[in-house]
Amino acid sequence: AASTGNTLKMPASLAEILNDKIRPEHLQLLKTFTNALREAEFRDAVEEEAFLLLLKVLTRLCEDLHNANSKGDDLQAFSLLLQMAAECFRSQRNSCVESKRNQNLLRELGFIDVSLKLLSYLQTEDIGNKDSTHEPLRCGIQFLGNLAVGNQ
Repeated sequence: AASTGNTLKMPASLAEILNDKIRPEHLQLLKTFTNALREAEFRDAVEEEAFLLLLKVLTRLCEDLHNANSKGDDLQAFSLLLQMAAECFRSQRNSCVESKRNQNLLRELGFIDVSLKLLSYLQTEDIGNKDSTHEPLRCGIQFLGNLAVGNQ
């Protein structure tokens, strides 16, 4: 079970992603957050600040993906951005499970708009390997679907 004491560390971990060049360790931080959000106790204790930072991370990933060259030299970096986008969507999806509070927070903070922009980019851009976009597309659509139906 995730400790609610970890909720205090999450905003700092998410802020680290914003202040650095994206690295594989950042993906691990997002995975830790996603896994913690599976626990009702953790989900209920997450502060709005953590969601604001997650939104900033998602916004940054959206911008970084728009600016990245999927056919360029750094395919590893592009792949990492796609993996992180999928993980952000998983975090969003998990935060909504049986939590009207979190569902409302994500709506109010603007997650739908940023998520739709990112999904639109992933769907329409000429990205070298379309298979690499399936995971973030699937996770993003799951999040929006869960949010739309209230994920009781």
